[in-house]
Amino acid sequence: ASLPLGPAPGRGAVQSDPEDEARAEQHGAVWSSWQTVRLALPLRWAVTGDAMFSDLRYAFRSLRASPLFAVTAVVTFALGIGVNVAVFSAVDRMLFRPLAYADVDRLMFLRNCNTKTGFCGGSFPWQVAFELQRHSTTIEDVAVFAFAGRYQVSRDPDAEPPVLMIGVSPRVLRVLGVQPVLGRDATPDEIATRRSLAWISHETWIARFGQATDVLGRRMWAGSEEAEIIGVLPRGFIPPAWSQQVPRWDGLVLEYGGWAGIGPTGGVAAPIVRLRAGASREAAQAEIATLVTELPLPPASPRRPPSERPSIRVDRV
Repeated sequence: ASLPLGPAPGRGAVQSDPEDEARAEQHGAVWSSWQTVRLALPLRWAVTGDAMFSDLRYAFRSLRASPLFAVTAVVTFALGIGVNVAVFSAVDRMLFRPLAYADVDRLMFLRNCNTKTGFCGGSFPWQVAFELQRHSTTIEDVAVFAFAGRYQVSRDPDAEPPVLMIGVSPRVLRVLGVQPVLGRDATPDEIATRRSLAWISHETWIARFGQATDVLGRRMWAGSEEAEIIGVLPRGFIPPAWSQQVPRWDGLVLEYGGWAGIGPTGGVAAPIVRLRAGASREAAQAEIATLVTELPLPPASPRRPPSERPSIRVDRV
């Protein structure tokens, strides 16, 4: 038997099949639409799936025929993926995840800005920080994050690489509202006797100390200076930096002088402050502006003439 020859069914004939069945069974437009989707999805998967496997087989044969190109392609993809993961991890940690501070809306940076250029430098008038710490109606407490220094975790400097510890002022954890996940905060007596204490980051605790609980009480050395580890910071903790002065760090160490020391003399880095409950940023700005006009003029510097008073700006963390 032979089949009658003739033109193949066109698109119109295929489209009319569901319509004929719907008309015969007295179904509406919704049923016709559902039948079209039900028939089209398996057909699309069969077509695209076959094309995908064909492409994979062709790519595998091409890479096997050119091993040098295959290695180059794999390394390139690995580097690209690694860079993207690293960038996303940093952005996610700094911009998207909530900061590990208590009542972050009450935390403010104080910046010393040039009234003419608008440039805000890292140095800050020590008189202002000292007076705000002593008595303020809008600011509860003041803390300073300075610069990182290298500390050895062993008496043998060649035994292990050093760790980078950021110098901070006393009561810094109280200002941020942070509790160590292991260990404790510094006590008032320890601060009064100027004991050098340290907290390591959670990541350093795992990578360098194997998550050992006996890390508390260990010593670190920076030349003749010795610091005792008394705590481990929470996972994901980021020190609030007023600039990019600390791109990498392993922990915090108490300093009572230098750029982290808040006292009646000396220099200090840009402080971070915690507002009192109910105080606003505008109120703190007004109080600081009044304080600046009442304090003695700071010494002249190459960027500031002797007659120019500092301009302090209050910014959110």
